[in-house]
Amino acid sequence: MKLYCVGYVEASVWLSLLPTADGDGTRIVPELPEGYTFEQFIKAFLVYLDQHPEEEQHPAQGVLLKAWVDHKMLILKTKPCQELRPR
Repeated sequence: MKLYCVGYVEASVWLSLLPTADGDGTRIVPELPEGYTFEQFIKAFLVYLDQHPEEEQHPAQGVLLKAWVDHKMLILKTKPCQELRPR
């Protein structure tokens, strides 16, 4: 396994855990079940690409997330956004 590939995947795993919000006021909170190795994340990505060759031309970050959600390695939960109020 190429070291730069593992580094990219590791960074992508950690970045995928940052909460985000959509335009409708919904917070998307990712959860990562314990016990997966970075090698397993890479294998899930490669299996996903074999099953979805049309994704090869899309940006890697988005395809990585799709692969991990597809393999239930990354769970996306939604919560309502709370407004930040000054104290």
